[in-house]
Parts: sequence; structure tokens; C-alpha cells
Amino acid sequence: MAKLVYGLQMTLDGFIDHTAFDPSEKFFRYFIGHTERVAGSVYGRTMYEIMRYWDDDQPEWVRIRNLDPTRAVNLGGWALRDSAPGGYTFPDWVTITPGEELTVHTGRGTATWTDLFMGRKAPIFENALGGGHETGDSALLLDPQGDVRAWTTYPCRLNCADPNAGALKVTADGLGREAVTVRNIGAAPIDLDGYRLWSDPHVYAFGRATVLAPGQQLKVEVVGDPDEDGPLVKYWGKPGPIFNDRGDSIRLTNLRGVLIDCYAFGTATC
Repeated sequence: MAKLVYGLQMTLDGFIDHTAFDPSEKFFRYFIGHTERVAGSVYGRTMYEIMRYWDDDQPEWVRIRNLDPTRAVNLGGWALRDSAPGGYTFPDWVTITPGEELTVHTGRGTATWTDLFMGRKAPIFENALGGGHETGDSALLLDPQGDVRAWTTYPCRLNCADPNAGALKVTADGLGREAVTVRNIGAAPIDLDGYRLWSDPHVYAFGRATVLAPGQQLKVEVVGDPDEDGPLVKYWGKPGPIFNDRGDSIRLTNLRGVLIDCYAFGTATC
């Protein structure tokens, strides 16, 4: 007969907050060693969403784009880091051609001209869930002299704006076959790459080249296989419903957390 063990993360003074769990390296190794010995785990909703980080091979990334239309940029000896000391130093051969981009993943993988990998086993950026416990973080690109040449921070706190604010409209079906619809109500095409849907603690990130023409709409079905995505129908990849039937909200934001639009139903508000 199998043994069932109930575990709870709690400080000595009784504080419980799954999203604020920040153990020392020694304790973290103990915790990993303990979980490696179990045959299976049952999580509550919030902890399950936190642990899903390791379901994705490359959940964190930084994208660097060369805005110069004529000149290539060699990043050999440059460094990429978050707000903590340390970081990743680019190999000498790394070059971004005019108008192209490079994605640096924090996980492991095989380097190519367009994708690099830091080789980290755990996330390095803070507040991955954005569920009200944001401490914020940044990505900094430094030249060999240590000067910051490009950067981004989140969540945005000052001069927060987005060029597509007012041009995207979000609606949702939270009671039937759950789905979220994003419509372009503006006058120009909009690429949704770099935008996300939030229904705490669930997050959906739009992929590259997800372009909506003026008047066009895209539907994200909550349940379904993302491998079956089409141009205007995407799948969140959830095994079942995620919205609260009594009321819930869905927010559309950019990667800096700037709110583009929000839809609420039932007892929820935006």
C-alpha cells in the first residue's frame, strides 16, 4: 500500500504564501531531493500553476532585435543579465544581422544563430505569475565595458503606454466552451507577439507572427492542443475549464504588464 504524505510550506511564525516561497540553496536542494523520491504529486490550483514552470522546456527568454537596417551587430563579449549580479556572456561568434532578432533562453538547449541558451535549471526572473505579488525585474544588455546598451523592466511603473492601446478589444465566454476573443478594432494590422492574456493564475502568451488585420478577430480556446493552432484559432492547452463560473476577469497586457484591455463577467471587475 502506498503512503500518502501531506506537505505544507510555512514559516515558523505561521506565514503561508506559495508565490513568495524563496528558500536558501541548501533547503531548496533538500526539497528537490524529497520530491524526487515520490511517485506522484497532487497540487492545489495555485501551486500547480507555479510548478508548471518545469513543464515547459524553455519558459523564460529574452529577445534582442537589431534595429539598424544596414549594419550587423556582433555581441561577442557582451553580457545579458537580470537585476541580480552575474549573467550570461555571449560567445564571440554571436552576430545579429540587420533587422533580425536573437532569442536567449534561460534553460538548456543547442545554440543556433537565432537561439541561445543560458543553461539554467531554474527561472531567473521574478514574479513569473503576476498574481499580485510582483517585485519586478529587468533584462539588461551590457557591452564589454559594462555600459548598458539596451534594457527592459517590468512591471511598468512610469510613463506606461502601448501603441496598440485602444486598438484591441477582449471578450470571453466564461460559462460555455471557455474561450477568449481578441479583436483588432484599429486601422492598422497588429502583431500580437509580445502580448499576453491573464486570468490569474493562468497566463497565455501569443506566439510570433500572430497578426490581426483591421476588423479581424482571433479566438483562444481554453481547452485544446496548441499543436493544432491555426492562424485565427489558438489553444491555451488547459485540460479543463479555468474561469470561475461566479465571475472572473481576463486581461490583455504587453510584456511590461501595461494593460491593453480587460473583460469581466459575473461578480468580477476589471
